[in-house]
Amino acid sequence: MRFKCVSKSWQSFIQGSYFVELHLSRSKTHPQLLITVQNLNCDSLSIFSPEDEFIGGVALQKATVAWSEHAAMLTPIDGLCCFVDYLYGVTCICNLGTRQFTPGAQTSVNLGTPWAQFQTSANRGTRQGEPFEEPPPLVTQKPTYGFGFDPMTKKYKILCVWEICNHALEAKYFLGLGTMRPKLEQICEVFTVGENQWRKIDEAPGIRLSGAAVYAKGSIYMRNDGVDLFTPPDNEVVVAFDVGSEKFRVIQIPDFIVGSSGTVKRDSDRRARNLLQIDGHMALMDRVDEYVMKLWISDDSYKEKKMTTNWTEETIWLPSPFQEGHYPRLIPVQGTDEIIIASQIPAHIDPSPRRFVSVYIYNRTMKSSQEIDIAGVSALLTSPYPYGMFIYHESLVPIQDAEKKLDRPT
Repeated sequence: MRFKCVSKSWQSFIQGSYFVELHLSRSKTHPQLLITVQNLNCDSLSIFSPEDEFIGGVALQKATVAWSEHAAMLTPIDGLCCFVDYLYGVTCICNLGTRQFTPGAQTSVNLGTPWAQFQTSANRGTRQGEPFEEPPPLVTQKPTYGFGFDPMTKKYKILCVWEICNHALEAKYFLGLGTMRPKLEQICEVFTVGENQWRKIDEAPGIRLSGAAVYAKGSIYMRNDGVDLFTPPDNEVVVAFDVGSEKFRVIQIPDFIVGSSGTVKRDSDRRARNLLQIDGHMALMDRVDEYVMKLWISDDSYKEKKMTTNWTEETIWLPSPFQEGHYPRLIPVQGTDEIIIASQIPAHIDPSPRRFVSVYIYNRTMKSSQEIDIAGVSALLTSPYPYGMFIYHESLVPIQDAEKKLDRPT
């Protein structure tokens, strides 16, 4: 934004809410595909965007950000990108358009052993059936993050639900050494962009959460998990967090989507586990067979605060390469009838260390797909490089307390 330097009046106009909202409104008619690639040292994340948008073309590097092994990027909202570190509970907000980002904000929760560290410790000694090199921790904190926006106050917020897991008590209960199932303990905190600090709230969902959260129309949505690490849920629900009121509510998922209650035998059998946002609505998706995925699109709204919702079913026909055991990832292009479909060949199909990732754009109206060829980055979209894909709208939305600039691409 070099025009800010022309004069103070130009700077004031460009930073004014009218211009910022006008720029964002125009930007939403030109969505971009963001591709993130983590380097092998896990210390940086490169962010690319195809020159010809959803047709493909040369991959242009937009930025490089500092990274860590347990970090993740949440789905951007209005040009703001949210980075979280699951191990240390640190959060950063970045605007790629203005090249500003906030200082890292530490969680307000007193961390013992984060869940990521527990998994590392537990896996280290059990892969070959060997004893633990060191015993896994008895109490861990497992975070679930969600990034959202309050349309009433125009504030952007991050939700984090910390689940406190006492593995010693759970083990005693399932070994028959304890009579009481361990009580679910959750701590919830909220980060408001511009305040740059986490604050605890009294609300908690009271339900174990599973998978990634999605944002749609004023609410952050999450799927439920079983009552403990070993038991699948009796009822399938969506937990909604209203960004404005900072209250939780539970939406029941009907049996025609998830099947009859009590039929689930294993966690892998659960239907419609994954959430996504499509057409501005929360939706459930499920892989029906090699050729077909089903979407169930909700009409839920934070204004009505309902416990039930109407669902519209839609069929997605997968490109032929996905019929051979590939695991599809769906990224809807908001404001259009198109979906990005990406898939990596799983290890049992191709045991080679570099497994190809194919990328397609799917037209929901025409029920047709076209492959996207992105020059200069396709070689990186292979194992072992962790990668992500997001839909992004460039914006001038300000980030208060921004003190640093992103490194320019090299």
